[in-house]
Amino acid sequence: MGYKRRTDTRSYQGYGYGQKKKPGLKTRLRKTGVLLILLVVGLFIWLVAPDQEDKEGERAVSEVALLQERKNIYDRALEPLAVSFDLYAAYVKPLEVEDSSQTGEILAAALGLDRDQLIKRLSTERSFIWLGQQIPEEKVAELAKHSLAGLYFQKAPVRFYPHKQTAAQVLGYVKDEQGLAGIELFYDKELRGRTLMGTGAGPGKKTFHEGQHLVLTLDLKIQHILEKQMTLLLDKTRARSVAAMAVDPATGEILASVQLPSFDPNSFWEASSQSQQLVMISKAMDLGGISGIFRYGAAIHADREIGLPASQAAAAPLIRPRLQKSGSRTRAGYWWPWSAGGFISEELAELPDPTITEAELLAFQQDLGVSCADQVDLPAKVEGECGVGRLNGVSILGAFSRLVNGGKPVALHFLKGTVGSEGNFASSQFKTQGKDVAKVSAVLSKSFAASAGEKARFFGAEYLLPLAKGEEFVVESRQGNQAPEVIESSQTFDGLFIAASPVEKPDLVLLVSVQDGTFDLKAASPMRRTGDAFLRLAAKERQRDAQPDLYSRSLPSQELLLADWFAQHQVVGGEQPEAQGRVDKMPDLVGMSLRKALQQLMPCGVEVAIQGAGRVVAQEPEPGKECGTRVRLRLADHHLEGPP
Repeated sequence: MGYKRRTDTRSYQGYGYGQKKKPGLKTRLRKTGVLLILLVVGLFIWLVAPDQEDKEGERAVSEVALLQERKNIYDRALEPLAVSFDLYAAYVKPLEVEDSSQTGEILAAALGLDRDQLIKRLSTERSFIWLGQQIPEEKVAELAKHSLAGLYFQKAPVRFYPHKQTAAQVLGYVKDEQGLAGIELFYDKELRGRTLMGTGAGPGKKTFHEGQHLVLTLDLKIQHILEKQMTLLLDKTRARSVAAMAVDPATGEILASVQLPSFDPNSFWEASSQSQQLVMISKAMDLGGISGIFRYGAAIHADREIGLPASQAAAAPLIRPRLQKSGSRTRAGYWWPWSAGGFISEELAELPDPTITEAELLAFQQDLGVSCADQVDLPAKVEGECGVGRLNGVSILGAFSRLVNGGKPVALHFLKGTVGSEGNFASSQFKTQGKDVAKVSAVLSKSFAASAGEKARFFGAEYLLPLAKGEEFVVESRQGNQAPEVIESSQTFDGLFIAASPVEKPDLVLLVSVQDGTFDLKAASPMRRTGDAFLRLAAKERQRDAQPDLYSRSLPSQELLLADWFAQHQVVGGEQPEAQGRVDKMPDLVGMSLRKALQQLMPCGVEVAIQGAGRVVAQEPEPGKECGTRVRLRLADHHLEGPP
C-alpha cells in the first residue's frame, strides 16, 4: 500500500476561539504603510534589479556543470586517435502509452522497426520494451518533437578508437566516461567536456565550454612503420613480447610507441592486464652491457682516466662473426661476452670501459636528470628494483637523448598541445631536470661515430641476456686463430637495442626491448635489422612531411567522424538489440540506480520489468547467469514486498 496524494480541499475558518475585534485606525494606517513600502521595494526590484537577479541565477547555474561529449585525442597531424559521440538508447513503457497505433506508427517509421509487431507489443502490459540503441542525437531530437507519452531516451556515450590496436597502451581506454588508463586517465580532467552557464564581460548570459582536445606528439605514419617492423621482430624471435619507442632527442617528443602483443581499446575488457601495461614505463629493465655507455659518460663527467676499449682491455673469446647492416654497407659483426654476463655488440666493445664507482655513476645519472621517476605524462608505477644499472625504458631513452643532442636536458612527453573550445592550439611545456652535459655529449658523439664505422647511417648498440642457466647455456667461440667450437647457437635471450640516427646530429633515437626471444648468435641480429629498416623509413617520412602548422589548421569534422563510425557499426533497433560489446551473462545490478542498471543491461538486449522505485535491491536472473530474454528488477520501495 502506497501513499495517497491528498486531493480534498479544506476550510480553516472557524478554527479560532471567537471573533477578533475590528482593528483601529492607527493599526490600519500602519498596515497600509507597510504595504506601500513593500510595493515600492517590489517595483524597484522588478524595474531596476533584474540584472542582479540574472547574475545570481547564473551564478547558481554555473555551479552545476553539464556534461558534454568527451573531448578527442589526435596525433601531431590532427589524425583522430580517440573520439566521442553522444548516442542514445530508446525504450518505451507500454502502460504509459496513450495511443498504441499512433505511437507505433511514428516509432516504426523513425527507427526502421516492424510497424504491426511494434503496435502489438505496445498494446501489452509489459513494463519496459527496448526500441533501439546507437541512435544519433538528430534522430532523438526528431522523435522528441512528437512528445510521445511513455517514450524515453537514455544517453549512451561512445568512445571510439578508429585505429584499434595502434598505440593502445599509450591511449588507454574509457569506461562510464571515466579514463581508466594511459592518456585517457592521465589527462582525464582536460578531456572531460563540460558546459557552464555564467556571465561574461557583456550583458546577458554566456555559455562557457570546458574541456580540451589533446594533440599528441605521436606521428601515425611513423607509428605504423614501427608497428610493421616490430611485428616482423616478434615473428622472427618468437618472443613473449616486444616493445619499442622512438623519440626526437632535441625536443623529447615521443613520435612512436609500440608494444606487442597489443589490445583493442574498443573492447579493452577482453585484454589481459599484462598487454595493457606500457612496459617502457612500468618495468625496470636491466641495462646490462648498455650501461657501458653511461659508465663511459660518467668517467668523462668526473674527469677520470678513460683507458682502453673493452675489446682490448682483456683477452676475451669472440663469438663467430655474423652479418650485420651498418649504414649503407654490410659487415661482419661479433658478439662479445660482457663481464657481468650476457653479450654485447661490437659497437659497445669498441667503447672504453673505465673503472668507475657506483657513487660516481649515480652522481652522473642525477646530473643527467634521469631516474625511474621521470615525469613522462602517463600514469605508471615502476615494477622491480630501479637504480644504477636498472631503469625503465623512458628513462633510458631520456638519458641517451641527452647524450646525443649536445647535452641539452629534455623531458620525454606525449602531449604536444591542446585545442580549446575556441579552436586555438596551445603548446604544452614540460619542466626539465638535470644539468647541461655538453662536454660528455661531444666526446661520446665522436666515439659513437668511430665505433659505428665510416659512412654508417646510425649508431646502434645491443645487449643479450641469456635466460638459460649454467650448463643449459652454451655458445660457440674461438680464441685467436683457433677453429671455432660449435655446440649450440640458437638460444633464448632478453634483448635490448638502442640506436641514434643519423650518426652526426641525431634527430631520432630508438629503443627496442625483446622479452624471452630466440636469437641465433651466428646470424644477423633481428633487432638491428628491423631497427635499421625503421630508422631508414622514418627518416624518409620525416623529410617528406613538413611539420603541420597547428595554429592555422582546423580539427576534422565531428560529423564526418561520426559517419565513419556508423560505417563500421550498425545502428541497432528491434526487440532484442545487439549492443556493441554484447554480453550473455547478467551483471550485478544490486545497489545501482535504475538509470545505471538499465545502462548495464543494454548489452544484454533484454526486456526489463521494473517494480518499485529507488535503487535496485533484487534482480532476476541473478548475477552471472544467462541474460535470457526478460529481466525483473525490484527497486528500493519499502511499500513493496515479495520477490521480484
